Amino acid sequence: MKKIGIFSLIIVTTLFLISCASVPKTGFNREKMNVCNMMGYSNDALAIKFAKEIWNDKVDVVSLEENQGFVIAYDINNKNSFTIYVDPEKKGLDYSTELAALTACIGYIRENQNDKNVIANSKDYADKIYHLIIENVLKNNKVTFENKDNFEKYLNELVIEFDGTRYCIK
Repeated sequence: MKKIGIFSLIIVTTLFLISCASVPKTGFNREKMNVCNMMGYSNDALAIKFAKEIWNDKVDVVSLEENQGFVIAYDINNKNSFTIYVDPEKKGLDYSTELAALTACIGYIRENQNDKNVIANSKDYADKIYHLIIENVLKNNKVTFENKDNFEKYLNELVIEFDGTRYCIK
C-alpha cells in the first residue's frame, strides 16, 4: 500500500511540473485567451469570428519577442497567419485590450483587403473595437483602464503601411 501511495505522489508531482513547464511565460500564447476574450467583449461579428479562428488555431499567430519595427504584420499571401510583437514586460487588462483591438484590425484587413480604403477603414475599425471592448467591460465590472488616454492617442496616430504584400501596423 505504501508503494502505491509513493508512486501516486510521484505521478501527481510529475504531471504538475509538466503542466507548469508548458504554460507560456511570454509571447502571444500567454495572451491568447485574454485577447480572444477581449475581442468577444466587442460584440462585433467580425472580431468574434476572427477570435474564434485564432482560438481554434485556424489562424496561426507568429509571436515575436523582439521588436522588428512593427506591432503586427499581415502578409496577404498567407491569409491564415499573422505576426505580432508581444512585449514581455507588459500584461494585464490594458495590454490585452490593446492587443485585441490591433488583432481585430488585422481581421478587418484580412476580410476587406480588396477595398481601396482598407487602411483608413481598418484604423477606424480598431478604434471602434477598442471602445466597444472598454464599454462592455465597464458595464459589468469595476475596473480601471490605466493606459486608456495613451492608447487612444496611439490609435489616432496609428500607422499602417502596405508594401504590396504585407500590411504592417507600427
